[in-house]
Amino acid sequence: MPFIGVRKYRRMAGAKSHWTRYVDFMKTLIVGHSVNCVRQFITYKVQLAGVPVVVVDPRNTSRTCPHCGLIDKHNRPNQASFRCIGCGFAGSAREQAPASSAL
Repeated sequence: MPFIGVRKYRRMAGAKSHWTRYVDFMKTLIVGHSVNCVRQFITYKVQLAGVPVVVVDPRNTSRTCPHCGLIDKHNRPNQASFRCIGCGFAGSAREQAPASSAL
């Protein structure tokens, strides 16, 4: 089945599906508020669930090696890959950034 846009899907379905309601909620949550406001909302909800919150500075997380901690712009030869010039660690950039955020 070919991909159809959310607006076109709404017109075809007539009623909003669970997915379109979720998309609308996320748009109003993120677009209508500042980053700090969204962070406070998420922190509040997570603390209600009893999960500890750790705020991480996002600067250089995509350039930091999760193994040796080296920060260098040459660690990212392109957008999709990561290769540390210090220790040689290589992997997907999508998998590396969350790991370096946990350091």
